[in-house]
Amino acid sequence: MTRTFPPTGNAREDEIKTKAGYVEYAVFAGQHGGYFCGTCAAFRPKDYGQEGFCSGLKVPVVSYGCCNYWRIAIRENWIGADGLPL
Repeated sequence: MTRTFPPTGNAREDEIKTKAGYVEYAVFAGQHGGYFCGTCAAFRPKDYGQEGFCSGLKVPVVSYGCCNYWRIAIRENWIGADGLPL
């Protein structure tokens, strides 16, 4: 399997991300706010940047990352890059 995110150097973190199907879409890295993880209620941004923490997977993630759980999230919990509900 090809990893679709940069290795963290922490085997446990990388295993959790791999099992969750976590990927990073670099094409969205230059965007303000976020897509995918950035719209998930489990995403906790670090200093309002693109880096953050997933309270569901309990690992660091970026706002333009995505895992298998995002697509099954309750739509009412989705938030836009501006912090408002979608």
